[in-house]
Amino acid sequence: MLVMLSLWPLAQSADAHQLRPAIVNLEFTQNSSVKVHIQTNIESLIAGIDSSHDDTDDSPQTELYNQLRALSSEQLTREFKLLEESIISQLNLAFDGVKSDLSLVKLNIPTIGNLDKSRLSNIHLLALIPSPNDDQQQVTWQYPKKFGNNVAHFYYDQTPQEKTSHWLTDGVMSPPFELNAAYTPKPFTQVATEYTVLGFEHIVPKGIDHILFVLGLFLLSVKLRPLLLQVTAFTLAHSITLGLTIYGVISLSPSVVEPLIALSIV
Repeated sequence: MLVMLSLWPLAQSADAHQLRPAIVNLEFTQNSSVKVHIQTNIESLIAGIDSSHDDTDDSPQTELYNQLRALSSEQLTREFKLLEESIISQLNLAFDGVKSDLSLVKLNIPTIGNLDKSRLSNIHLLALIPSPNDDQQQVTWQYPKKFGNNVAHFYYDQTPQEKTSHWLTDGVMSPPFELNAAYTPKPFTQVATEYTVLGFEHIVPKGIDHILFVLGLFLLSVKLRPLLLQVTAFTLAHSITLGLTIYGVISLSPSVVEPLIALSIV
């Protein structure tokens, strides 16, 4: 059954009038968030063709659906934006029975291709994982009946191959998914303590190069103001590059970075 569910996207390049279930991936990350990726026929969402129609030609909204299919990706994006809040508000991602707020991160709508085939678009959403009331937290997912059926995959970002999959029809809620404690938010005091310790370890004993750099600035400056400005600039630059690396904006090999650090000290 799991093999069939995982191969389902390959079977989705079907006739444009055949409604196929949406593919929903719920990826739980260790920064206490969940990425929700929905691959679906956005034209049918906007037109309001529900799961009671296997064929769009059987729906009263078939004319609107065909008009939407002929729109460019930019035009269809604008149509979706008009209903964005209404559509997202009907998706139900709940933690211990409490509905979470989903926000749109990205919308990918392909350009017009073969009109004999359905156009599959990708909706990328994000939600924060709330702090649990106890050690365990249960997550459920519900896709509205009027949006059609869906296949939901639950998995952790570090083990994407280990998925828990469910075939969900007629707007039924998924069985509870037990969320690993490692993926739930920690209390602020615990986070602050951990990062304080990491900060000290980053300097002593692991950051001798940082100490040498700042010491070099100190020895080359006889005035306090220039020294403070240079140390502050160094700290800000360090924080910015660290943040860009964490979020994947830049990625440099240590074989490049380490010699540059040594060069900066010189």
